[in-house]
Amino acid sequence: MANIIASRLRDKEVVTDTGVRIGELYDISMSERTGELIALLVRPFKPQDKTANMLHDSDGNVVVPYNAVQVVKEFIIVDERKIPQKRK
Repeated sequence: MANIIASRLRDKEVVTDTGVRIGELYDISMSERTGELIALLVRPFKPQDKTANMLHDSDGNVVVPYNAVQVVKEFIIVDERKIPQKRK
């Protein structure tokens, strides 16, 4: 992936490789120790039917592991199979 300035990513729409519109990028989680990117925190669109089973943080953002990111262009496209699901 090419270098991208983080401020240009904020509010960019996040979509799965199967076409599910998850929401807008809210923040990025990274390791304080190594600087490694860990996850994208995505503010889900309303209604949340399609993201209801996806793992959310305590603020209601969908947690998308960084290794799920496939493409960053007009949208951020992620591999839906790599998004953790809520435990039942």
